[in-house]
Amino acid sequence: MPERDSRGSADRRRPERERERERPEREHRPSGRRSTDQDALSLRAEGYSFAAIASKLRLKRSKDAYASFHRGLDARPPEERSALARDELVRLDALEVRIRDRDAANPERMEHRLAALETMRRALG
Repeated sequence: MPERDSRGSADRRRPERERERERPEREHRPSGRRSTDQDALSLRAEGYSFAAIASKLRLKRSKDAYASFHRGLDARPPEERSALARDELVRLDALEVRIRDRDAANPERMEHRLAALETMRRALG
């Protein structure tokens, strides 16, 4: 009977090359936090949501993409940072309109989302 590893998989003794062939191909992504932060900044400028950025960059949560965006923003020179922050404020204004339209029938949900939106605005300085 084949040996089982801690996950219950049979025969971990197969050659490494065989196991590698079974792994799905992963999209190439530059390594390093700085690259990820810059990618998050670029994707946000293209109009991606933080959830979509997280998915695209293989981050665990949209909150991680949000943090990465802010690190990327903070790494830019002051004049560029100001322009990027203004662009983000325009996106957040558009999001507020969508939230008010979508959640008009649920004031509690709308207030919760608008409070989160205000926190995002304050974080931009």
